[in-house]
Amino acid sequence: MADVVNPQVVDSVTIDNVKMIAGAGAESQATVSKAISNAVAILVNDAASSAARRNNIADAAMAAVLKDMATIDPSEAVSVAKEMSVGTDLPSILGQLGAVLGSLQQFTKTAQTTPPPTTAGTTSNTQ
Repeated sequence: MADVVNPQVVDSVTIDNVKMIAGAGAESQATVSKAISNAVAILVNDAASSAARRNNIADAAMAAVLKDMATIDPSEAVSVAKEMSVGTDLPSILGQLGAVLGSLQQFTKTAQTTPPPTTAGTTSNTQ
């Protein structure tokens, strides 16, 4: 009689096996989903770090360019000052401004006034 197995034990083992097989798909799907989400989180973190490094490099390059633009050689400064001072004395500038203002005033007068009424050639109705 040792060869006979209790049917309740067989049912219990069968139910456990079915539960394990049925749950294996969900467990593996959860494991894959967790692995994918971890990989995506690492990729996003790496992208943000890379963007920060690129911004730091761009900032350093821009600072170097601006520093080079801001520094000027003394001989270059003297030559620029000489070029700017040629023909820029105060009387000539004031004369040019006066000429421009005079032409603007004439233009404004012409645009704002109406021609004066003429009396030549008119007849009066007074008798």
